[in-house]
Amino acid sequence: LEIYAIPILYSLFTVNEDQMRKIGLIYGIGGGIVLLVANYTKVFAGWDGNSVSMICFFSYTVFIASLFDVKKKEHQQRIIIYSLFYFILLWTLNSRSCMFFSVFLLLCELDIIPARIVIEKNTILWWLLVPLIIALIIISINSASFVESLNQWSQSHFHKSMFSGRDDMWVEGFRQIIKHPIFGTGSFAFRWHNSAVSCLVGAGVVGYFIWIYAIRAILVKACKYRNDNIIFGTVTAFLAVWLQQSVELGIISTRGNPVIFVLLGLILARTNTLEKEENMEDAEE
Repeated sequence: LEIYAIPILYSLFTVNEDQMRKIGLIYGIGGGIVLLVANYTKVFAGWDGNSVSMICFFSYTVFIASLFDVKKKEHQQRIIIYSLFYFILLWTLNSRSCMFFSVFLLLCELDIIPARIVIEKNTILWWLLVPLIIALIIISINSASFVESLNQWSQSHFHKSMFSGRDDMWVEGFRQIIKHPIFGTGSFAFRWHNSAVSCLVGAGVVGYFIWIYAIRAILVKACKYRNDNIIFGTVTAFLAVWLQQSVELGIISTRGNPVIFVLLGLILARTNTLEKEENMEDAEE
């Protein structure tokens, strides 16, 4: 639970563009070092490739968020050079979700995906409900005949089934939710590989509602300043991670990943910074 204090702590500070660039650089270097170590040493021998990939993926999101300004050519050059290095080394770790959502975030940054149009305060709730929607869709089709064809295709390309057992896992998860619908089981020990299922099983509908409402409140507040590159970069990066958590671990776990909450903290810090600047301008007038 202590990692939930990270956004609160960050909100006490201010963040300007120069500081954000330095933060992004630190995370980019850190993620790059982990990739090099994973590919060229045996330090992570015995580790699940997915676990190592997510360390790199979360670092990549902070790096990209710090350079979310396609109008500056030097930013584009840094992003493209780093991304080439990142994707080549990440591919060997065989994490489909990290690769897919890294590409998604990169396309948003390069404005190929029109993120500035589809990410706004009126759509935030729908973005946050995506993990739940995906889980419901997958469990509704997991017995369909075409799923076997998808599994064969996935086995031939990635040496694992399409859903890697997540569909059966989520079916069991919803059985637990039906048994404990209001406040959940009180346990987050089981690895459900979906943030919505994890929250609903552990905290019930009440906990899930509070959780979604709290994060939505932060993101809606930030969207007031969506024209600011740091705000838009960190919000888009956070949502890329949020979508990735539809099929992975990290945001809700007995040992959650702090980088996810660093992004949320940077959003709060930058929002508060812009609010203070706005209030100072109003006071001067």
